[in-house]
Amino acid sequence: MKYRVLCIALVVSACTTPMTPAGMQVRFAKKEEVAGCTFLGQVTGTSTQAGVQRSQGYENATNDLLNNAGALGATHVVMTDNRGPRYWSFGQNVRGDAMRCGSPPK
Repeated sequence: MKYRVLCIALVVSACTTPMTPAGMQVRFAKKEEVAGCTFLGQVTGTSTQAGVQRSQGYENATNDLLNNAGALGATHVVMTDNRGPRYWSFGQNVRGDAMRCGSPPK
């Protein structure tokens, strides 16, 4: 029984996109909230999970988006294409504008 629970935990955790330290510093914002900030570029997040796993796939895609924005030095992301979790698709995709508010990191 212990091995079964361990195997299930390993399988479930293998299906997640971990957050990077830089990605954990990025926050979602509305366009108005970052009006005076610096635009760094467009970022995307993807996951191949769909169907019954669409919620986990959507979470993975948003984690990927935040990680990609963090890699650019962003502090915020404004979602530009966010249709939410989709059932009838081959994966989850999200897009956003990476923004840096405040002084650049040193």
